[in-house]
Amino acid sequence: MSTQFSFEKEDLLQDLSDLQELRPANMERRFANLVIDQVAAVVCGFLVFIIAAFVFGIFLGLGVSDDAESAFISVAMILMFPGAMLYYIVAEAMFKGQTLGKLITGTRAVRLDGSPVTWKDALFRTLCRIVPFEVFSGFDTVTWHDKWTGTRVVRK
Repeated sequence: MSTQFSFEKEDLLQDLSDLQELRPANMERRFANLVIDQVAAVVCGFLVFIIAAFVFGIFLGLGVSDDAESAFISVAMILMFPGAMLYYIVAEAMFKGQTLGKLITGTRAVRLDGSPVTWKDALFRTLCRIVPFEVFSGFDTVTWHDKWTGTRVVRK
């Protein structure tokens, strides 16, 4: 009987440990994540812009017309947005739910069962961030992109 009790006690302790590990990140940490990650995403988008401008600059050096020059610059600027989006997708998928902001604040995105986010989860979380006013859902610990994708940001 005591063996059974100790087994149940170990299960209970493991369950408590799992629950403690999945503590939701508070609003302050979520806001810090937002600020840090937005800066990182802009830097990533700007790097994509620089690379695109460099590639287009090679074409411009080969004697492309002035009209084409403005089109190339426009395309390079348009590429900044997907470049910024790639930051979130790649970071969350490759680093098991962590972006630079989440790394600094000691948080990570997980699926509802506690498992790491997948590439698909990271893609959908990022696409949900495009929704207008989605950023204002951060006044709660569960944002729209968490609710819609079945994920949560938790403290590590």
